[in-house]
Amino acid sequence: MSTLEGATRAARAEDLLMAPKIAQAIFAALLDFYTWKLSQKIYGAGSAASMATVCIFTNPLGILSDR
Repeated sequence: MSTLEGATRAARAEDLLMAPKIAQAIFAALLDFYTWKLSQKIYGAGSAASMATVCIFTNPLGILSDR
């Protein structure tokens, strides 16, 4: 990210385009974490059902996607 004072207009524009993607990634990671915590509370810590819940509601291959 180009937060330096000498950054060009193009670099600043790129930062503005990147910011929502970073915010969405952080939000998704937090949501996945708390889904896992809730499933552990419901099904018990370390159970296969709690991990299955996380796998159903998250896309483990999402990091390979272009979007």
